[in-house]
Amino acid sequence: LISSVARGLSRHVAGTALPAKSYTFVNSYGQGNIIKLPTGYSDATPIPLVLILDGVAGGRKGKETKTSTSAAYDVRLSNGIAMAKSRYHGDSYGSPKCMADLLELYQKACEIAPIGAVILYGNSMGGIAAQNCLLTNTIPSVAGLYLVDPTYDLYQRYPNGRASEINAAYDCTSATYAAKTAGYDPALRHWSEYRGLPIHIRASSLDTSVRLSLHGQKLKTYLGEHNDVTLFDTQTAGHNIADRFDGEDLM
Repeated sequence: LISSVARGLSRHVAGTALPAKSYTFVNSYGQGNIIKLPTGYSDATPIPLVLILDGVAGGRKGKETKTSTSAAYDVRLSNGIAMAKSRYHGDSYGSPKCMADLLELYQKACEIAPIGAVILYGNSMGGIAAQNCLLTNTIPSVAGLYLVDPTYDLYQRYPNGRASEINAAYDCTSATYAAKTAGYDPALRHWSEYRGLPIHIRASSLDTSVRLSLHGQKLKTYLGEHNDVTLFDTQTAGHNIADRFDGEDLM
């Protein structure tokens, strides 16, 4: 990682324009990745990076990953902010494989652009992945988390309809679940590991798929005295509906 970032920093002084189009690549694990860079910026201008971690089935089709949620953010984030995501081995639930994908994605972003602070964006299942990225110290320079309809409690999902996906993500069975997921359930981590970083949650108390009381609200309550955690309850029914994806709110 240090050598990768150093290579990037050594060339980010000439004022060379950043790549004009989305940068796509397949990582060493065979996972498709896409990095979207802002226009009108050069490699001499540091830019923040939003790492997107989507919900279930958000990045399973094709080698070049598209995101179903990015349309709400593309225009606003193109103004001086980079966006990036990976296929993350499909429905990853923040597994070690997902963390390896994240690290390689971050390294590549640092090679092609002068990346500064990082915001971890987690939607639904990706809420656990975003938190695990922070809690496992997978990448440096994390400045905060932005979570939409997020999951927080991995074990709560396991007996409630997501066992097969979590088994596949962690290469486990019900008998080996505890051992295989050790260290990867945010609900079992200590508040101090969130490093006092700001966290914004956009969700709904009427979401019956990922209940706010069992996930986003639970996270806010646990970290309430230690982190700046804000929660906006849209109070609209459904999960991952249009009003949850608000570019202005993310900005």
